[in-house]
Amino acid sequence: MKSITATLTNVAALFNGENIVRGVRIVISSGVIECIGLQCISKGRAIDKKLVATPSLSDSYISLSDVANRLGLTTDNLSNNDYVKLLKIVCLEEFAYGVTEATVELEHAANWSLIDLPKECRRIYIKLISSKSTKARAIDLDLVEPSELIELISNAGEVYLKLSLTKSTPILFRRKTGQWPLEFLNEKGLLNGRPFKLVYANYITSREMEIISRYSSNIEVLVSPSKTMASKAGGFAPVYELAVRHGVRVRLSSSGLTKNILNEVRELLLLTKYVYQDDRFEALMALKTSIANKVLEGEATSMNLYRECVDSIDTIKCLIMNSPKPSMKLLRPRP
Repeated sequence: MKSITATLTNVAALFNGENIVRGVRIVISSGVIECIGLQCISKGRAIDKKLVATPSLSDSYISLSDVANRLGLTTDNLSNNDYVKLLKIVCLEEFAYGVTEATVELEHAANWSLIDLPKECRRIYIKLISSKSTKARAIDLDLVEPSELIELISNAGEVYLKLSLTKSTPILFRRKTGQWPLEFLNEKGLLNGRPFKLVYANYITSREMEIISRYSSNIEVLVSPSKTMASKAGGFAPVYELAVRHGVRVRLSSSGLTKNILNEVRELLLLTKYVYQDDRFEALMALKTSIANKVLEGEATSMNLYRECVDSIDTIKCLIMNSPKPSMKLLRPRP
């Protein structure tokens, strides 16, 4: 790809939240996208294969345990080779649906640091996290005591905290400490100074939302509608309050339960409408979520959620690239 100079013609691409622009040219010069638009001057050979250009997507959290369960497997006694096979499946599925960045947790992997990414993962950026990693540590609040939690966070560069998929998790924590989880972490000074990802924040208090807002520069909330519904716990992350009222960055994750992250966009908007029992989900149209915050070259991007996602699972009208230099990474045939 680096040596290619060509012009993709007759491409359908999304440039705003309302229309798919057809007949667009995408000029590639020495493997770099140089121009996207109707006004582009052609270079190199012309390629017309009825393509659709879609934005780069990011899956903010994938649980290999959930992937294994979806495939009818268990991660209890898997070898490193088995984990590599699972990673191969994840990378193939994610790339097929336009994902160029994904975070994957290796649960139950005893020698996780010895696991090499398969060649199928070279097309996308994969971040591996583990409960044993000090660089990017995954912590399940259900599995650690408060004293251990302090030590685990203190020694981590980045934290992925599975906060409250079910109501029992924060309630049991409060019984032990007299405080809700984020109140406890805030008092201990553990929320400042490191990237913090709150996974499954389905049960949080208004006070905890204020705390998240205070540290919104380094705290993100990762929402997985499919995982929320699969838990059968009745909870839901307060997306509207977090994103619209408190300005917190909300990112989508599949948790490995679905192959297509676009399904999660649709499920999020439908679930939001169901929970709030009104049309306030339309306010999410103005929300700039970081579904894709970097592509393979590390270019920063952001995306908006759009109401059109409710109408169709596969439509690319549900996402709009909001970047001064948009990168259209995935090109696929259109019917």
